[in-house]
Amino acid sequence: MSAIARSEAAVKTLIIYNKSLRCSVPTSDINELASLFGSKGFNAAAQHVRFLALSVSTKVETDLQKIANAYAEMSEADRAYYEAGMGTHSGLLSDDDPAAISEDNYPGVAHLLKQMPNLENLHLHFYNTMRGIPKSYVKVFSYIADEIVLPSLRRLTLRCFYCDEALLLKFLRAHPNIERLEMRDINLTTGSWSSVLDLLLTMPSLQEVSFHNLWKPEGSMLHLGPKELSKSDREDDGNSSFACMSGMMVHTRTFSRKDIQHERFQFADMPDGRQYGSPQFHRWITALKVECGPP
Repeated sequence: MSAIARSEAAVKTLIIYNKSLRCSVPTSDINELASLFGSKGFNAAAQHVRFLALSVSTKVETDLQKIANAYAEMSEADRAYYEAGMGTHSGLLSDDDPAAISEDNYPGVAHLLKQMPNLENLHLHFYNTMRGIPKSYVKVFSYIADEIVLPSLRRLTLRCFYCDEALLLKFLRAHPNIERLEMRDINLTTGSWSSVLDLLLTMPSLQEVSFHNLWKPEGSMLHLGPKELSKSDREDDGNSSFACMSGMMVHTRTFSRKDIQHERFQFADMPDGRQYGSPQFHRWITALKVECGPP
């Protein structure tokens, strides 16, 4: 960032840990760059950015002594699990740690986006590095929804964010010219998905929508299965659903403009009963942890 500010380079594409596993910038670190964002050099360079891909995370413990102490205090079972290469939550901040929920964790991403008013393609990813559910980080998206309008935005990807219905609706309404939208592992903390889906039906430029793991406030997932199964639906490759006791749970679907107009996001009832321990289910749950955390 400092180099961009000094050079005033006309950078059109800026990718920061887009798809690098377990690599993200803590939101608090971005907030610390606020003075840089206001500089003449950075402001001039940021005007040229058309595509931003950014992965951010919750607060990370950086005190090496605290991390070492946490490892030393691990139980034998946790230590065996860790030494087998399966990871550990020791050394991670908890979701109620004062440093993790300090207000300076939340506005940084919005401050950065505000410097890039000409974005056409935005890809934002959020990664949880804490023990527990980082629901306080809904404020990250709150700042974005309240402060950011990108008139040229045509493509939007959101991954692993926590947001409430009103904030998501506000951001989408502010960007009616989106042509391609992807929402992956989005945790809705209040409201329901029905109003969001209804809004998408009214967006005139929308050509393609991809959904993957849309979570309801109560913790269940939105079933994306169609009311009427087509041949292609019956020939699922195992990457978009897994088997439950009373049917298939569909977690991933992509809709073309024609699909949107025909189906209007009318989904089948959610299958009852527990999921089977199938390869598809284990692949899904492993991918969820890798994508969203915690490590």
